[in-house]
Amino acid sequence: MKRRIIVALGALGIAAAACSDYLDCGECVTSPTAPTTATSTQRLVATQAKLWQMVNGDLARITSMFMQSMAGVGNQYQVFDKYSLDASTNGDFTTPYGGGGLIDLKKVESDSRAAGDKTMLGIAEVMKVWLLSVTADIWGDEPYTQAGQPDAFPTPKYDPQQVVYDSLQNALSDAITNLGAGAGAGPSGAELVYKGDRTKWTALAHTMKARLYLHVAERDPSAYAKALAEANQGISSNAGDYVTVQTSTAMQPRKVRMAIRPTRFSPMTSWAEPGSTSVMSSRTKGKNERIALAATEKAKV
Repeated sequence: MKRRIIVALGALGIAAAACSDYLDCGECVTSPTAPTTATSTQRLVATQAKLWQMVNGDLARITSMFMQSMAGVGNQYQVFDKYSLDASTNGDFTTPYGGGGLIDLKKVESDSRAAGDKTMLGIAEVMKVWLLSVTADIWGDEPYTQAGQPDAFPTPKYDPQQVVYDSLQNALSDAITNLGAGAGAGPSGAELVYKGDRTKWTALAHTMKARLYLHVAERDPSAYAKALAEANQGISSNAGDYVTVQTSTAMQPRKVRMAIRPTRFSPMTSWAEPGSTSVMSSRTKGKNERIALAATEKAKV
């Protein structure tokens, strides 16, 4: 009997030790589907996907309906077409700030500065400007100077739209400088569009500067000349277009198109079709003559 008790206690001790080792092993407490860390490249790619969702999603559709370029004929778009909105409709306002947005981009910026990777830093700055310029275009005033710092500013203040535009121009200037330094590997081939090509990202930054200048030109006529100068340094051919990655499955994107149709005032071409969509292209460059004409006419006034 005594021997049996000793054997039983020994087995229990072994079992307890095994359980202890099991619970302490790294593979047992770290979920592969719930990562707690991410690389700068992973964060950057997440923001690219977030941007595509934002500029190709309901924000673009609803604003097009409000401008009567398209009409909602089915599902929730029938409601939007009647200018009926509620708090949930403004979900896109918060899109640039959370995961895949400013929170991740600020982390990319800080890590890139620490590592001396100016290529990654410059690309992150361009993505930050693009995301936040969309909401500034649509809503006007928005959190910027205090945004993306939840510990320091849990309720960030709203900055005037013009202050945001000026800050975004400064960020793009910094991005161009950083990209021109040629330091650091950047995201390389993992980046979804330009594969980390500094020259193409620099051209995109110039094109975005031109675009933002045009948005304030009615209040500041000198912005036309600035826009022209930036456009001349921007995307100059289709090879430099920033093209999204879309599904190639036939009919899959058409589910949205069935609920939205173009109005007779603005025919809709190749919208939501399978394949790729150019969301920032050399068309800005092609409008240089009109920009130059506008700058000349404003100068005469």
